Amino acid sequence: MRSRFAVFLAGALLVAGCSESVTGRPRMGAELTETKKEQPEPGKPKTSSSATKINATGAPVLPKRVGEDAGVVADDGSRLVTFRLDKVEVDPECTAPEAKEPERGHFVVFTMTVEPMEKYSDELRHLHAGSFEILGDDGVDTLVSTPAANACFPAAELLTRHHKPGEKTTGKLVFDTKYTSGKATLTSAEVDGTGWTWEF
Repeated sequence: MRSRFAVFLAGALLVAGCSESVTGRPRMGAELTETKKEQPEPGKPKTSSSATKINATGAPVLPKRVGEDAGVVADDGSRLVTFRLDKVEVDPECTAPEAKEPERGHFVVFTMTVEPMEKYSDELRHLHAGSFEILGDDGVDTLVSTPAANACFPAAELLTRHHKPGEKTTGKLVFDTKYTSGKATLTSAEVDGTGWTWEF
């Protein structure tokens, strides 16, 4: 039986002494704020807090900032994995020998750090460029992982899709998009469709 997961918020929210949730009631902890999704009553629509954003597919997402932790915790409160966006680059110089021009107009590069805990069991298998969508001022790019994006940097510089418990890794995610500014949104089936969004 698969465990239910929750996303957690850290850093600035704890300093401010407030919490933010998708639905339901958050629990405050010494190190993190957890959000648990609650099922709506039959016949009633799902609701969201005023801090919750909605992505192009209608899923609720949690706004995050560069340098702010995001992650997943288990039902028992144990942390499974922490990840954060460290740096954003728009149209950087590609360094791979086989580098190509972007197919959709521009490359947007996220450098991210992932820290799986000892109980980690692949809850971030969705953390790759193909699971993001880029929302611009006039629409959305959903197919942002292209052969050109994958060829921009050597494989050793890209964020791995295979995270190991206890092993912190840092790498790049490259998006091929027509937008040079907007929001990059990641949703996760592992946490009931909840996701995260970063403005760049």
